[in-house]
Amino acid sequence: MRKRTTTCVWVGILLLAFSVSGFTQVNDQILIKFNPNAGSIDMHQLMTDISAQPLDYSAVSGVHKWQVPTQFPFSTNGTTFYSVLDILEFTVGKAIVQGVDLNYSGSAAPVNAAQFNGTVDLASYTPLYGCSAAYPANIYAEGLHDYPVRIAIIDTGIDDESYPDLFGSKIYDSYDFIKDTPNAEDDNGHGTQVAGIIAGMAYNRKLDHVEFLELKAMDASGSGNLYDIIEAIEYAKIQGANIINCSFGYYPMLDEHYSNLFRQVIQDASDQGILVIIASGNDNRNLDFTKFYPGAYLGISNIIKVAASECDGGTTVFSNFGLGAVEIAGPGSGILCPTLGGHWIYSTGTSFAAPVTTGVAMQLASNLQTFDAGAIKSAIMLMAFPSQSFSGLTTTSGLVNIGDSINFQTGSDKDRSAVHTIVDLDDPKAGVFPNPFEEDFTFRFHTGTGIEGPMTIVLKDAANRPVWKTVTNMEPGEATVQFQDGSRLPAGFYILDYRSKNLSGRIQLIKK
Repeated sequence: MRKRTTTCVWVGILLLAFSVSGFTQVNDQILIKFNPNAGSIDMHQLMTDISAQPLDYSAVSGVHKWQVPTQFPFSTNGTTFYSVLDILEFTVGKAIVQGVDLNYSGSAAPVNAAQFNGTVDLASYTPLYGCSAAYPANIYAEGLHDYPVRIAIIDTGIDDESYPDLFGSKIYDSYDFIKDTPNAEDDNGHGTQVAGIIAGMAYNRKLDHVEFLELKAMDASGSGNLYDIIEAIEYAKIQGANIINCSFGYYPMLDEHYSNLFRQVIQDASDQGILVIIASGNDNRNLDFTKFYPGAYLGISNIIKVAASECDGGTTVFSNFGLGAVEIAGPGSGILCPTLGGHWIYSTGTSFAAPVTTGVAMQLASNLQTFDAGAIKSAIMLMAFPSQSFSGLTTTSGLVNIGDSINFQTGSDKDRSAVHTIVDLDDPKAGVFPNPFEEDFTFRFHTGTGIEGPMTIVLKDAANRPVWKTVTNMEPGEATVQFQDGSRLPAGFYILDYRSKNLSGRIQLIKK
């Protein structure tokens, strides 16, 4: 396949399929980004004040990498430093400094991996191929429009040459941030596994306009450092990434309260309208109380942190969680994915739950003529399949899901592992036509004889705000309700909620 080189550096997402015990800190290196008005004299003075030496500078990210002392205490210009935390506190307080962080680095080890000995038919590929029990929600939708989607993979690289049918010409750009050279190569396998899940889902859904940014920030051992990761993310922004998939993370130093640079990088990506999907990590920790970045960042709009579920939707023994910190869970056990040399394996970890979620986001994005990270995140949150197993463990208490999103109180035994259109329902009593819609749509409901009282129908936007409401009595048989004011609504995702005394449900809609 063709790898296109540009004069800029390209950034992607690193999705760790491995059990991340946390990046270990590099105590003698700090990363600093200065405010635009900072002068060279001021920068040099700060360097002198903390006894630092310059190591590197990235024109892509604007970040300086400095070496600082490792022997404490030491004093310069009347200030005594007792640890690297004192250096961080002193540095972040300077007016010329925009952000500072330690150059955290680390490695990963697999939770579990097993060889797949069969033949993979890409046309029917599913990451859930090896699941012994059916995943209770849906990861595939039909009726997609195939609008362009560009996805950044920050990882160990992609062995696309071994999978010409899978990746074809989908690698838009490739860069190795470790060697600072174009045309990255995967010498570990993890990046191929992560990207392969998403590419396989795109192949299955016949999405020909999905492109990848292959951004290598992890080496053959699976190790990487924050300096390279930040550069990769910044480059992904430059290269027009719509989605960044992050399955990496680190636990900062104990009592470290002063780092803010990496959060700024993720925040800036979100502010630029990029959807950042993040693996929550594999140490069975509650991220509401444990720092694990970026998986524990709060207050950033367009990020989704993903825990891992078993195939049947139950909890795993390894996944990090958090009612406030982690939005949703996705399948992350025994996920079928390609690895080095044309081989396929089953891999386990939150790294794989993240790209499955990215694959769902990709399908939603393919139906939007203009990419909208906020609308896609809202749709994923709204469509989460309720899971008692994750009640109190994630914000949605649910599993990643696309397609049907209705639950009648009477229940249904329909097989939810099948492929559904975005408008299909768990119970075929209701539907919206056409969907996607441009101006008008019709809500149809097969009432039977079991409805009690009038039905309230509410159309809500992606922020869950009501934009239309009606109350109607549903006569036995097929009832219809017309919506004829769609021209005033902006394009994006919507939810149609309906309920009576004994029935309730919701349908995902798309306004073109």
